[in-house]
Amino acid sequence: MKIICFAILVEGQERIGLRLEFFDKECNKLIKKIGNARWSPSDKSWHIPKDPEHWHRCKSILSEHQLIIHKDEISQKKEDV
Repeated sequence: MKIICFAILVEGQERIGLRLEFFDKECNKLIKKIGNARWSPSDKSWHIPKDPEHWHRCKSILSEHQLIIHKDEISQKKEDV
């Protein structure tokens, strides 16, 4: 499965957004294992803390999936997480 990774601001904090190409229950379970993963209903994507530890875990846990990194895409969210 393709997973798009992008920078996102949630309540002023930089996070890594993870958008799946389609709903997949098993992939959602894997993302939750990364730690501190939150779902954004308005953006229809997951987001995790933007730090080396969480990024390393993300790449390791999702190693069987294709991670597509969008370095320039930044969006702001004001929702509660």
